[in-house]
Amino acid sequence: MIALKRVAELYSKLLTTPDGKELLKDLYRMYGKRPSFDPLNHMKTAYNEGQRSVYLRMMHLSKLNPNEIETEAEKLTDD
Repeated sequence: MIALKRVAELYSKLLTTPDGKELLKDLYRMYGKRPSFDPLNHMKTAYNEGQRSVYLRMMHLSKLNPNEIETEAEKLTDD
């Protein structure tokens, strides 16, 4: 198993490249922007929260500013 410090270094290294930034913007649009709560289906809410938690973990470990990613991603979002 990889040490958490090493995982954080890898996320940071990957997500600060131009390609990584584009991927992160896509992840934001798919999992960070949309609401995860579904009032009609608690299982869907749990599933959505699971996806969102992966996105949040990547943001936390990479030590990137989620507000900057959000601002950049919003500029590229048509919806």
